[in-house]
Amino acid sequence: MKKTRLPAKEQTLSPVYSASRSGLIKANTVAVALRSLDAGDFFSASELFDEMEEKDFHLSAVMQTRVSGVMSMEMTINPADESEEEKQIAETVSKIFWSIPDVYASLSDLLHTGLGYGAALSEIYWAHRNDRVVIDRLAVRDCRWLRFDDLSDPAGLVDFPRWVTRDNPNGVTLDRGRFLFFSPLSGRRHPVRSGLYRGLVWLWLFSGYTVKDWLSFNELYGSPLRVGRYGRNASDEERRAVRDAVQKLGSDAAAVIDDESTIEFIQAQSRGGAPYAETLDFFNREKSKRTLGQTLTTEQGASGSLAQARVHNDVRKDILKADARRLSEAITRDVIRPLVYHNFGPRDIYPHLVIQTSEVADIGESLDNAMKMKELGLEVSELWLRELTGLPAPETKKGDNDE
Repeated sequence: MKKTRLPAKEQTLSPVYSASRSGLIKANTVAVALRSLDAGDFFSASELFDEMEEKDFHLSAVMQTRVSGVMSMEMTINPADESEEEKQIAETVSKIFWSIPDVYASLSDLLHTGLGYGAALSEIYWAHRNDRVVIDRLAVRDCRWLRFDDLSDPAGLVDFPRWVTRDNPNGVTLDRGRFLFFSPLSGRRHPVRSGLYRGLVWLWLFSGYTVKDWLSFNELYGSPLRVGRYGRNASDEERRAVRDAVQKLGSDAAAVIDDESTIEFIQAQSRGGAPYAETLDFFNREKSKRTLGQTLTTEQGASGSLAQARVHNDVRKDILKADARRLSEAITRDVIRPLVYHNFGPRDIYPHLVIQTSEVADIGESLDNAMKMKELGLEVSELWLRELTGLPAPETKKGDNDE
């Protein structure tokens, strides 16, 4: 087989690290980062999004749920048509593709980064082995170092990024053939405005303010007020002793005072932390809506109605299918087609990667079918219905099993 020319290896990118921005995130910081992102520079916004993922447990959980929904589906490489030649090509490419070390982890990182940040870049390490062109590994690169600004047009943006280096802060041009590029809304919206975290950043910031205020509230009202009393004729030394004792009680829970002095504890009266909890719950529900398209699986729990479950499942299924379609298109374009080209030459049609989203259960349709079966006199398993909908079994009341 004639070997094809692979993209130049000197384009290989090295990761660059920078210090965390912990404790530096404020409203003006967010505004500056988003303005830089609009101009095509991912650096400040990516560091901001890193902080969001690290510190917001709810956001991290719902994002992982969305990514896992796609990555849990079966992936196959389908032939271009039903001819034996195309089937053989698809089988060969499939073996090469699934031989890539940690391929699922790499694709999961790519999807996670792309959905959250708006763009994800995975470097493809091409190699020749056993008279075949193969891929040694896929390495997702830190999108802080991506730039989409058009150097020839200050107001324009390019579709494929450049890579920032220490020697070239404006970014070097990348060989398109060496990278798997994924953006969740490519074609409809530019990557700088496509990421979920861009729309979630203000909710995350306000959530942080709410938690901070809640902690201050608990510090103020969570402990009783300590009041020290001393006699009218107490000396300055005795007064200082009472004051020091009151202060030490806040941490040491022990004090030594004379017989004529007393310390009282007055329990503070407050409305409790309900307003803070409600505000934080509201922000978290909005994060769930933005990320999953629904809130039932994260906040409603067992109290959600069956009608809610059916509607929310449909919304969630649509999002999962859309994510799977975009990811499969990116992999087919940047990995599957080049593998075919390098190993079998240019072709009129190519195999394509398919993510089997038909496995996603349609709760509404299944319930409708179950009702029709019941109307025809067929029995429907209660256990199956509860597993399908996720609704719990009713609690057994005390005395129900008594004879």
